[in-house]
Amino acid sequence: MCMLSLSSPMNSRPTRGAFLGSLIQFLLALTFGNLNTSGADSEKMPLATLAVISNPYITTLPPKQIIDENKRIRDFLAKTAPAAMDKTVGIVNGLQPDALIVLGSATWTGSRADFDRFKGYLDRITVPKLIVPGARDLLSPESKVWIEGLGELDATDLVRDVGSVRLVFASDLHTETEAACERIERQLSARDAKAKAVMLFNAHPFRGRTKRDLDNSKFWPLIEKFKIAGEFEATRYGARERLIKTLPSWTVGSTGWSTRGAITRIRVFTDRIEVSQYSDPDKKVFALTAPNPVAAERFSPVEDDPYGSLSYSAELKKNPDFTVALISDPQFDRERSRQTLINRAEAGIAELNRLNPDLVFITGDLVNNNLPEEWDLFNDIFAKLKPQRYVVPGNHDVLFN
Repeated sequence: MCMLSLSSPMNSRPTRGAFLGSLIQFLLALTFGNLNTSGADSEKMPLATLAVISNPYITTLPPKQIIDENKRIRDFLAKTAPAAMDKTVGIVNGLQPDALIVLGSATWTGSRADFDRFKGYLDRITVPKLIVPGARDLLSPESKVWIEGLGELDATDLVRDVGSVRLVFASDLHTETEAACERIERQLSARDAKAKAVMLFNAHPFRGRTKRDLDNSKFWPLIEKFKIAGEFEATRYGARERLIKTLPSWTVGSTGWSTRGAITRIRVFTDRIEVSQYSDPDKKVFALTAPNPVAAERFSPVEDDPYGSLSYSAELKKNPDFTVALISDPQFDRERSRQTLINRAEAGIAELNRLNPDLVFITGDLVNNNLPEEWDLFNDIFAKLKPQRYVVPGNHDVLFN
C-alpha cells in the first residue's frame, strides 16, 4: 500500500507483516520514517555506501530446461537474467559504492558453467564484492567446490567490516534461529573495535521471508545489545519493507526475474540508514530512511502507534490537505488461491478503513480471468471499503475471456 499526503513529503507505511501480500507495490517514492536531521547533517558524507542485489539466477541452460522447484518453466530467465545483470553492472559501476553484496542464488543450477558465466559479470564490476550463495547455488554436487573458490568474496555466516560499518551475514537464521544467534553473539563479541553501524543480511531458500517468532529469546536481545539497524533479506519477487517490533526489514527482489536491473543502495550515516532502489543511476524508484540506533533512538514498536504505522502518524500531525492510498492486483480468482486472495484483500481493507485516506486507487488486475463470478467477488469484498475508491483496469481485467 502506498500512502501519499499531497501537502507534505511522501511517506510509507511500515508494517509488522505482509498484510497486503501481492497487493503491495512500490509505484511511488516512499519515506520509511521521519528523523530530526538538519539540512547540514544530511549533506555529510556517509560512513559507507553499499549496493545490494539478490537472486541473479544466471544460467547456461536452454530456455525450456529452466524449470523451478514447482515444475514451472521459467524460460524467460534466459533473456531477463543476462539483460538485468548487464544493466546492474552499469548501475553499480556508475554509483561506485564501497561494496557490492550479492544475496541469494547467483546461478540457477549451481553448475560450474553457470558460475563461470556469473563470474564474467562479476569481473566487470569495479568495486569490492561480497557474496552469500542461495539455495539454487547449492543444487549441483560441484557447486560447493566452486563457491569455496570464491575465497574472500564468500561471506556466508561471517561478519565483515566496510570501513566503520559492520555487516553480519546469517543465511541460517531462517532454519536455525537460536544457533545462528549464538554464533552471531560470539562473532560480534570477539570484535575489538566498536562499529558505528551494524546491519544484518539474510539469504533465503527460494522465496519468502524469514518466519521468526516475534518473542524469540535469543534474537531480540541480540538486536538490542549490538544496536543492529536493519535486516536485508533476499527474495524472488518484488522489493518490500516492514517493521518487525523495532527492527526495519527490507526484502531485495530478484535481479534476474526482470529486465529492470534494479539494485538496492544503502547509505549509512551516523544517525540514520538511507535505503534506495535504482533501475537507473539518476532515478530512484523509492527511498526509505530508518534510524541508526548506535547514535539515534530506535523506532517505537508499531503496536504502540494509534495507526500501527509510525510514519503515517507523523505525517498526519502535519495536517495534510489530502491523503491518497494506492493498492494494486487483488486479482480475485474463482478457483485458484481464492480464499487466500480474499483473506489478503480483507486484511488490506481493514487497514485502509483504519487509516481512512481521502481516496483509494486500485490499479490493475482487479480480477484474474475477467469472469462474472470474479467481478461479483470483487464487488462484494470491496463493498466493505469505507473510503471512496477509484479503479484502473489491468490486462487481466480487459484482455482475458
